[in-house]
This record gives sequence, structure tokens and C-alpha cells, in this order.
Amino acid sequence: MNRLPFPGGRSPASGTGHFWVTVQVGDRAGERFVPIDALVDSGATYTWIPRDVLEGLGVVREEYWPFVLADGREVQYPVALTQIKIGARARPTIVVFGEPGSEPILGVVTLELFRLAADPVNRRLISVPGLLKATPSSRHARSRTGRAALKDSLTVASLFAIALILASTVAIIVVATR
Repeated sequence: MNRLPFPGGRSPASGTGHFWVTVQVGDRAGERFVPIDALVDSGATYTWIPRDVLEGLGVVREEYWPFVLADGREVQYPVALTQIKIGARARPTIVVFGEPGSEPILGVVTLELFRLAADPVNRRLISVPGLLKATPSSRHARSRTGRAALKDSLTVASLFAIALILASTVAIIVVATR
């Protein structure tokens, strides 16, 4: 496989947190999956899957996003929402269409959706709890200060998960109205 720059601006030799795991990439509906060995990269934001794998599953490019490469250049890559299965659990996640034959990369957004983190010492994925700093029902959270603290405590993964749910809902509505 040819190693090409990928989103996240890092390479496998650029830090810790790199090892391989077998995951399954599926179509958007989660009806068909294919196994792949993916590099777990705690420095990559998104999951990078070779374009030929995604197209073979019928995954359609939805839009183009800007990414910064390891050499500092900004490029545009197509992305789509599709299913990834780790163990017995499947989740929708954003994937970047990589060059054919490039190495698949499992990025942190996908890991956070599964509540997983890299254990670089033992070279495995470990389960981690979600992080909530405040609850909307608490008296403090209803105050002006509490609302600001709650807003600040939402992680990028939480916001991304909400966006995925909304995107999936819109997709279902579009398909149902056709």
C-alpha cells in the first residue's frame, strides 16, 4: 500500500498511539460490511478509508471538506457518513475518501463515538466513560453561569454525535419521500 498524507497532519511515525486493529466498514444503511485493518492514529481527526473500498460498498461522496496535510498544505477530500463496526457494535461516522490502496486510518472522532481510546502501551482499544460536567436538570445548570458551564463542557464528539443524528434523520426523510 502506498502511504499518502492524510487528514490530521500526522504520519504513523510522528508520535505515539499508533497500532493496527481490524474493523468493519459498512454501507450507510449498515447492511453490508467488509473487514479492513486500520491504523489507530490518535493524531488523526477523522477515519480515512480508501476510496475503492467505500465505492465498492456503494458509499456516495456527500461533500468536500478542507484538510491540512503533514507538509502544511490544505487540500479538499470527499467525505460521507457511513457505518463502522468495531467488535459487535456499529455506529455511523464520518469517513474521508482516501486514495485507492492507501492505508485505512481510524481517527479519534470515530473512536469517541464508540467511547474508545487508544492504549498505546498494550496496543489495543480500551473502553472509556463519557464525560459530563453538569446536568441540565441540576439547579446550577439552569442558572446563567451554569448554562455557560454546560455549553463549555460539551465535547466536540458530543456536538458531532448530534450532527450525525440530525444528518441521519434528514437522510431517512429524503429517502422516505422519494
